[in-house]
Amino acid sequence: MKAIKIKLKYGLNTNPKTKSISGTSRQSSSKGSVTNYHVRKTATGNEPGTAKRPTQAETHRKESQRVTRTSRAVTFNTDVRTGNVIKDKWKLPTQRTEPASGLRGCNAAHEGQQLVNEVLRVPVDMLFDMLFSGTSKFVERLHAKRNSTDLRLGIWKVNRDGLLTRELQVTVQLQASVGPKCARVTEYYTQRSCCKPGFLYSIDVKSVNAGIPYEDAFYVAIHYCMLRTADNNTELKVFAEVKFVKSTWAVIQMFIQKHAYEGLHEYFSDLLQELLIEIASPQRQDILNTDRSLRICK
Repeated sequence: MKAIKIKLKYGLNTNPKTKSISGTSRQSSSKGSVTNYHVRKTATGNEPGTAKRPTQAETHRKESQRVTRTSRAVTFNTDVRTGNVIKDKWKLPTQRTEPASGLRGCNAAHEGQQLVNEVLRVPVDMLFDMLFSGTSKFVERLHAKRNSTDLRLGIWKVNRDGLLTRELQVTVQLQASVGPKCARVTEYYTQRSCCKPGFLYSIDVKSVNAGIPYEDAFYVAIHYCMLRTADNNTELKVFAEVKFVKSTWAVIQMFIQKHAYEGLHEYFSDLLQELLIEIASPQRQDILNTDRSLRICK
């Protein structure tokens, strides 16, 4: 009876899984076991019978994972090349959303390096006109900022296979310390059969260079995929791959690939940056607001 009262008074426990207070344990003289005076808490630090409370760090980590899984924000107020914050008037936050139902129809393989993967807050037809129209002022300004010259924008024509095709020619400046300082680029555009105006544009581009070493040994295959999302934004994806048409030494291929991909990443970084600025401009916002008003009236 006296032993029971002592146990109740001091919380005597022989369970090795419970947390003990330092300096309060003592050896049992009869059985040699360790007996602890303990605080009524389990090894997890919680009261017995209650669930473990997540720490602040765990809560923050789970929330970050949830946001990453459900959406991917497109940052319009940060320079994609330098990381510098753009002026407030260029801020245009948007959120990655699911494509509209039944619009997953691109039949391209999406091979090569992925250069762009963004959701832009602009209708898919408007983005198509900005990038691929034969009278695109946006493309003219983009190449002017990159010091490109002799730009010629072709119009879309139907080829013998019934597909829409066009050509673009431009002289670009090269950043290499040795060798040519410019190159003449000809791009051949083809709209794939899966294109659906207002919903999906799938465009293949064959880019051929002239005026550089080994110009006839390779070309660059680029693929644009523009898909309308459920909230009438546009998911833009761009892939590129260097393809060789003549046998060359491995060291030459590595040299060509290195400089080609560097140029591609630089160009599409500039392209994306100019797209964000163009979409956020007051003139473009007026057009977007008018377009939204017309859709509401319909």
